[in-house]
Amino acid sequence: MFRRLVSKRNKIIALIMLCMVTVLLPVIMTSCESRGNAEKIPVLAYHKLIPAGSERNSGLEIDEAKFEKQMKWLSDHGYKTLTLDEFYQWHAGMKELPKKSVLITFDDGYYSMYYLVYPILKKYDQAATVFCIGRHIGETTDEFDYNDNVQDHYMGMDKIEEIRKDYPKFEIQSHTFIMHDKTDDGEKPAEVFSYEQIMEDCKKMEPFACTYLAYPWGTYSETMQKALKDSGYKMAFAYDPFYYALPSDDTYAVNRIKIGGGISMREFKKIVKGKDSDYDATL
Repeated sequence: MFRRLVSKRNKIIALIMLCMVTVLLPVIMTSCESRGNAEKIPVLAYHKLIPAGSERNSGLEIDEAKFEKQMKWLSDHGYKTLTLDEFYQWHAGMKELPKKSVLITFDDGYYSMYYLVYPILKKYDQAATVFCIGRHIGETTDEFDYNDNVQDHYMGMDKIEEIRKDYPKFEIQSHTFIMHDKTDDGEKPAEVFSYEQIMEDCKKMEPFACTYLAYPWGTYSETMQKALKDSGYKMAFAYDPFYYALPSDDTYAVNRIKIGGGISMREFKKIVKGKDSDYDATL
């Protein structure tokens, strides 16, 4: 009788331990995956968000529902979305970051950053950065028109100041002041502007208190890199070729990965997990 009771008790204990292992093992594995210093980090480069259900998904536009699904997946799977200072410190070897780290960036500063991106970032407690074109920043922001996906509208200082005050994890940085506009000869300013012209452009961005920059079209030159350094910029981001950011990247030409409207959730997960060695830039 005593032996049967001991045997029964041992079976119950074994069953409890099995249940605990089943519950805790995924948590332990996730924790192990998160620890350790990241060797490479995906810097995701978005542009414009458009209302859910729009038929205009393209290389530079992404449906807000698809973007929210991506942010929810990052949140549910324990990814750390970085501030630029955190990323900069990692790149400079001053800080270790978990392997499950990602930097989210947007180019141009469309008003969908405030009306669509901002609420989703807050909902999932994500950090991100938008690189704004200085000459498009007016005093006020137009009301959002869900039926107008053709015209380009941009954030004004009213919404920029609101974001900076209410949610500093959504950072506002520079996409230059006028260097997103090609010259009369159709040339890209970064390829033909003099040092003095680039320094003047940087000066025009001073009221916006930016310390990081993304190059328009990803185009840059040694002259522009020197001007950025001399103007006090800490880091600058390229756009093409698309690859993971590495500590060996030039501080003023950091790799990014384009995320467009045609990307599948499967491909997004593959990129974020660092397993996409043959990234398709047409997505």
